[in-house]
Amino acid sequence: GSIARLMAADIDYGKYYGLIGDALTNMDIPDAQQDETKAIFDAMKNTKMRVRMNMDVTDRGIEVKADMIATE
Repeated sequence: GSIARLMAADIDYGKYYGLIGDALTNMDIPDAQQDETKAIFDAMKNTKMRVRMNMDVTDRGIEVKADMIATE
């Protein structure tokens, strides 16, 4: 069984990539490269997926469990 939880995360990929794409528009990146990068992150923000991850200390050591869940 689990002795202690070190970390837990629940990430909505669409929102995550949308935030990164928005942040990139404020960075000092050449226009041509910025347009290409923004297009990639705009496509990624339509991802309908969540990732839930737990990192626990157990009697067997550190265990990581990740579940990928379609949100549609």
